[in-house]
Amino acid sequence: MILVFAVSAAQPVEARRPKPPKASIRASVDRAQVVIGEEVTLTIRVAGAYERFVDPPLADFEIVGRYSKKRVSNDEFRPVRYLEIGFRLRPRRLGDVAIGPARLIAGGQTVASSTPRVVRVGNPPPPATPERARDLSRFAGQPAFLHATTAANGYVVGQPFVLTWDLYYRPDVVVTPVNVHTKPSLGGLRGRETQLKPGEPEEVTIDGRPFRKVAYSRQVVIAAAPIEELVVDPLTLNVNFEARFSKAKLRSNTYKLRISSLPRVGRPDWFRAGNVGAFELTATWQYLRGDQDAKPTTAIPQRLVADDFLILDLAVKGAGNLEGVTRPHLDGTQRFEVVGVRARHRDVVTIDPNGVRGARHWRLRLRPRELGTYTLPKVRFAFFEPTVGKYELVTEKARMVTVDQTMRPVMGGLTLQNRDLNAARAEVGWPNVKITYTIPVEDDVDASPQVALFYGQNMRAGTIGLELGAEIRWQFWRDGPLSAALVPNPSLLVVVPTRGGHGAIGLRFGVPAVAFGYQATSTISLLFGAQVPFWMTLGPDPEVWLPVMADLGVEFQVHRTDDAIVNLVAAASAGPSFCLNRCPGPAVEFGLRAFVGGAIVW
Repeated sequence: MILVFAVSAAQPVEARRPKPPKASIRASVDRAQVVIGEEVTLTIRVAGAYERFVDPPLADFEIVGRYSKKRVSNDEFRPVRYLEIGFRLRPRRLGDVAIGPARLIAGGQTVASSTPRVVRVGNPPPPATPERARDLSRFAGQPAFLHATTAANGYVVGQPFVLTWDLYYRPDVVVTPVNVHTKPSLGGLRGRETQLKPGEPEEVTIDGRPFRKVAYSRQVVIAAAPIEELVVDPLTLNVNFEARFSKAKLRSNTYKLRISSLPRVGRPDWFRAGNVGAFELTATWQYLRGDQDAKPTTAIPQRLVADDFLILDLAVKGAGNLEGVTRPHLDGTQRFEVVGVRARHRDVVTIDPNGVRGARHWRLRLRPRELGTYTLPKVRFAFFEPTVGKYELVTEKARMVTVDQTMRPVMGGLTLQNRDLNAARAEVGWPNVKITYTIPVEDDVDASPQVALFYGQNMRAGTIGLELGAEIRWQFWRDGPLSAALVPNPSLLVVVPTRGGHGAIGLRFGVPAVAFGYQATSTISLLFGAQVPFWMTLGPDPEVWLPVMADLGVEFQVHRTDDAIVNLVAAASAGPSFCLNRCPGPAVEFGLRAFVGGAIVW
């Protein structure tokens, strides 16, 4: 009886205990439509009693990531199992791609299965325009995405611009970039990565939803040729998620832009390819006297000499294609020898996530090659300014200078070439002593009154006399250090024989005569030339001579100040001398003239 009571008492308790829940399984996808290359998330939730879980058939998908989360709860002292499984899937083909049912097995039989799902996979949309690419609202529903864009809709050849890739993710999702899975193709562009490591997260809002933005990649690129439609390929990035999926691949959007040719309208003659950007030009002149190893001074004198140097420092500063910028143009360099030397400052070109900026430097050494008064070369720099869409021309104002001879020789093929100057020279030798005073008439003509006392003829003594005349020097040619001048030397002669006889008055025509000069160094000028100083005495029985002389000499500069130049001269003339009428000796004699002397120019 006691046993029956115990059994009957226990029956109500068993009746009050609930039965274990029936096994159930549900499957869902986050998106029913994707494009090839995008990913879809499949989430499967399981509850109830079962022995084994069977994955759904996923033959048409690449499994990019997977996670599982288990939970057990006690219901009236009975444990209930809950399971959540997630798959990150990338479709392998276009069209309607089926996700088969997942199954629960118990007692060797299927006790529950999920409803199959279909994902429609299409081709990616055509590359977006830059305006469309900058619209982020279409990504607002995604937990994380990689976005690519540029600042402008198009660019010109030679203009640096920045290709930008930014990583966006919701605050409840922690994403860490790992590495690049697929790099974008940059066909026709030269690029350099400047974002060496991802930036710090920045809080942003997209279509009213909070996101964090990380600057992942910045490539500064330049197009060397026009591109009608440049398609920027996607960047595929491997990332780690700290929630649910541990790994995933994010693929950026594609977009297109245009690289245009530089316009022809308004292009200056001084424009050179590569001068694209927003720049400013600085030109600094310096003066270097004589020795090119000396330290230059910033003050340029109004008067230069041909042995002096000018130093021109050029700097182009700003933002743009500084690596392709060419040296500013010098207009009017015909009178100068221009040599590029090492710049005073080093180039500083910074390429960072914001673009290209810095400064380029050049130094030129200029040496005058011609005498006279003229302008220094004018500096011109032309560049294309993309932000305003036109060419800019910067011109430095030129200044006038007067270039004098290096050592101002008073003989040879040069003239003084300055009406403010005067010169005088004295000669002592055979067969005369002579004093000459030089007066500049034009830049290429000097007139020089002369007086001479002579005491011989050819190689014979026995004649003294006085010579009153003028030397006319006309410079007709010069090429660098070499110069040439016609030097007629007419004069009135008073001739007195020392061995008895009557004196006479004569004329020297002094033509033809040509003199050459060669500037060997800054203080030495070589002299050479030829002359036929035909002369005759007047009277019933004239004496007529026709010397044919070759000239050779040298002139040294021994002293120079800003007020005066002192030179020493040594020269000789030799050749046959022909007597054409009454002759004191043979009809043909050897003639010689030689002298040393000094000259001063003030």
